[in-house]
Amino acid sequence: MKMRLSLVAAVILSIASAVGAADSDIRLNSLGFLPGLTKKATIAAPCSDFAVKTVSDGTAVYSGNAVRPRHQADVGQDVWIADFSAFQGRGRFYLDVPGVGRSIDFEIGEKVYDSAYVTAMRGFYLWRCGCAVEGIHSGIRYAHAACHLDDGYEDYLGNEGARRDGTGGWHDAGDYGKYTVNA
Repeated sequence: MKMRLSLVAAVILSIASAVGAADSDIRLNSLGFLPGLTKKATIAAPCSDFAVKTVSDGTAVYSGNAVRPRHQADVGQDVWIADFSAFQGRGRFYLDVPGVGRSIDFEIGEKVYDSAYVTAMRGFYLWRCGCAVEGIHSGIRYAHAACHLDDGYEDYLGNEGARRDGTGGWHDAGDYGKYTVNA
């Protein structure tokens, strides 16, 4: 048990230190970017230039100037825009902004959205309602029996005891509740 707690503590500390290495004032698409499309970061601190660097060895592969501040009135904040859309390289990178810090690591490649798509579609499959569900995602088994087979009562509408068929669909918020209004 002590060994497990030590392992958990080590993992948490390593994650915290990796997250702490990124500056939260540099905001970008953490999933990554497609090579031929727009690639921008928002920087919530004064800056003038930036560099895109490789994760493997910190080599600068692209540099540019941040665009003058734009004011975001809804949050009362000025932000600078780092546009590196012209960079067509592929791989794992980070943004280095002098005087601000470094961004989280991100990928540029043709398949950066594949994992998000698979996860979302797997979620829709595993959130199904009105039937038994079983599946494995990222090594974790998810399952539940058929549920909400006798719901959809209209008591809240003043039709006490009247039932409307509400079977099927998906659970809401992963809590096995089902709200047909949201669906």
